[in-house]
Amino acid sequence: MAHDSFEDPVTAALMNELFVNIKVDREERPDLDKIYQTAHQLLARRAGGWPLTVFLAPDDHTPFFAGTYFPPEPRHGMPSFRDLLRRVADAWRDQQPAIREQNQALLQALAQLEPAPRRRAAGGDEALGHQALFTLERMAAGGLNDQLGGGFCRYSVDDLWMIPHFEKMLYDNGPLLGVYALAWASAGRRPAFAHVCRRTAEWALREMQAPAGGFYSSLDADSEGEEGRFYVWDRDEVAELLSPEEYRVFAPRFGLDRPPNFEGRWHLHGFVDTAALAARADVGARDVRRLLASARDKLLARRTQRVRPGRDEKILTSWNALMIGGLARAGRLLEQPGWVAAAERALDYLHAHHW
Repeated sequence: MAHDSFEDPVTAALMNELFVNIKVDREERPDLDKIYQTAHQLLARRAGGWPLTVFLAPDDHTPFFAGTYFPPEPRHGMPSFRDLLRRVADAWRDQQPAIREQNQALLQALAQLEPAPRRRAAGGDEALGHQALFTLERMAAGGLNDQLGGGFCRYSVDDLWMIPHFEKMLYDNGPLLGVYALAWASAGRRPAFAHVCRRTAEWALREMQAPAGGFYSSLDADSEGEEGRFYVWDRDEVAELLSPEEYRVFAPRFGLDRPPNFEGRWHLHGFVDTAALAARADVGARDVRRLLASARDKLLARRTQRVRPGRDEKILTSWNALMIGGLARAGRLLEQPGWVAAAERALDYLHAHHW
């Protein structure tokens, strides 16, 4: 919206004619973001996100209309942002009593959002534990997780958790690192969970830790003007890079034997597990893991030659705290002193520069 609307002179003139415009940095003011995201959910009856567009009453600043992205021209059933500005201004002028009444109901709803804690029925812990572990397994195998370089993207855009919004955030990966380590330690030490911890920690230390010790904030979804371009593959390129033995297990594992899943190309998503691959290829499970690892190393080496997504190099205290906690827990549980040392370096940086 910054590019499509706020930088457009006609739109900017209309905004300044009709409204007092305030742009909030949700990283600097997460308290305000939480209030307005909640208001959006109550007003629009669906989850919000960013960008968030909220219209407030000019006197008591109560939100009365909210949405997320609005296009510069009408499309997909959405009004243009300019049309929306005019409609909201007209509604405030002509329907103010009804809006005031709605605002009172909204304020009451916001005040009731802290329910009393409920007791969970006996047996609930076991069921919730199963759900949590199953969720972690599917997240790790899917396209939400960078199968080559490690690190989780922000969220998936499909029901299969196959295609993500490719942005990677520090505030996601720190807690995920910690929870996968806890799952590994408390649920039979599954190798897959340790593998996720290693890949996520390696990504954080390789791509996100500044020389001075703190951690950067995020990686963009786009490179060279296209979302996901850094991460997706042409099948011919993969076949050229890998040996026939590697390709024979890598292709079914990550869907290259299926139709393309992202704009004519392939984003890696786990379809077939190691045991099934071993049976299909008539080789041992250890050989399958060896072939997958060598294939991954080759593709990752090629990917590092591509134009990288942009990196937001702000070092935020709270987000660093999340990564410090994740690295410290994972390093302690999986006996990785290098991860603990990286967490200590980040903490030293915060003491030196943010205290």
